[in-house]
Amino acid sequence: MLARKILTLAMGVVLSFASSIGGCTPKTFAPPPYIPPEYYDCIETNAVDLVNAYFAGYGEIWGPMERYNDLVFVFKDVLIDAWVVKDLDKGWIWMDLIKCHLADRETMNEYKIGDRIDVVGYNLGPENIKTKELTFTDCYVLPRGAIALPADGSNGLVVGGY
Repeated sequence: MLARKILTLAMGVVLSFASSIGGCTPKTFAPPPYIPPEYYDCIETNAVDLVNAYFAGYGEIWGPMERYNDLVFVFKDVLIDAWVVKDLDKGWIWMDLIKCHLADRETMNEYKIGDRIDVVGYNLGPENIKTKELTFTDCYVLPRGAIALPADGSNGLVVGGY
């Protein structure tokens, strides 16, 4: 009888321990990162195509400025390398020739060289039409694939060049 109680107690302890490490405990999920609601209606592109859309037209920059300034774009699967973070201490990151002023500089502390991120931000266009560089403001850095952007699932890729 004593042996049976010891065996029952031992099995209870083993099962209790196994269930706590075996995945039977409820999992908690982090909420999706915050971005302003209007950012969900963004346009997916990549930095090279967007820069080319502005500057590959042999000096005709007014059309692209009219089409693409003051819009929200998302850049997916951006590899963080030394170029991307070279001016992080100034509050912005680079994607090709796009200077992206961060809404919250501290979010970059979660990432390191070699990580991949998604970046969504508001396009101000070129600061100076003689400099082949675009400026974005209020850029949000997200874990790659954390939010399905654009929210409607459309593929609004900008095709650069003429």
